[in-house]
Amino acid sequence: MKKSMTLLATSLFALYGCGSGGGSSSGSTDGNKGPSNQVDYPIVSSVFAPKPETTLSYSFTKDGQTEGVMTMNFTPLSGELIITGLEEETGNEAVVQVINDLINYGITEFYVSEGIMTNVEGTEEDGSIYFAGPDRGLHEITNAYFIGSQYITTVMHSSPLFRLKGADVKENNPIIDISKETVSLQMTLDAEAVANMLSDFEDHQWVENLPSNASCQVTWQQEINETGVRKSFTVSGKSIEAANLTEKNTYYIGCVGMDSAEFGTSSERWFNPSIGLIEQIELMSVEQSTIEESAASLTSIS
Repeated sequence: MKKSMTLLATSLFALYGCGSGGGSSSGSTDGNKGPSNQVDYPIVSSVFAPKPETTLSYSFTKDGQTEGVMTMNFTPLSGELIITGLEEETGNEAVVQVINDLINYGITEFYVSEGIMTNVEGTEEDGSIYFAGPDRGLHEITNAYFIGSQYITTVMHSSPLFRLKGADVKENNPIIDISKETVSLQMTLDAEAVANMLSDFEDHQWVENLPSNASCQVTWQQEINETGVRKSFTVSGKSIEAANLTEKNTYYIGCVGMDSAEFGTSSERWFNPSIGLIEQIELMSVEQSTIEESAASLTSIS
């Protein structure tokens, strides 16, 4: 949710009407709350089945300061329809290749989101593409998918945003602590691929100074951690049971003619499969020193 890839997907929304619906979802309660012990969105039996007319609103902060607000929705679309929409505009060839790669490796469930971000600089619209991964988690297609088709089978297992079914969420037992190394890669990448991998750090001086002809030795390690701990949120008058998932990425980069560098990101996510992300806190670090903390919190469902 921080600096995800902005897709040139205007034609998707024009062709398929993503997010054009009206009405409201069952998540909106007009402030009428049920009994205090009632959970309106439990984890058990929950499933991700988004409707285009359901709007999720988030507030964003960066380093403790209000950054802006965003509204978004999800629309289920087949991979073939997404490709058709993207091909209506030039410049989407790389995204089309990624989706074709995913389809070839058995991915069948795709979603698109239309987001409207409002901050002091104005209002900006963009869109993202997601898919249900082999791990039954929702994954966003980000710039990391452009480091090379030969890495697609590794990247498609990385960075699950949340589990799509309550049955796949760890049992409610805080003692459970399951860590999994989802990425462990050592590779040689050119400057463009490194920039895609480090897109969250695009404003950092090291990334800005990366020569266009650079050849770099890269180690990327990612660890996903899940426990059975739960947290309760109230959004639009509804009580939501949320599960926890954390992600840690470490990138060691050594390029010819440059000092080596270590970049890192960590994310803590609270989610309910019926809704998606409820809260996300992200830290960015360089040489193991935090340079930015950002957060997104769900404020309403309508």
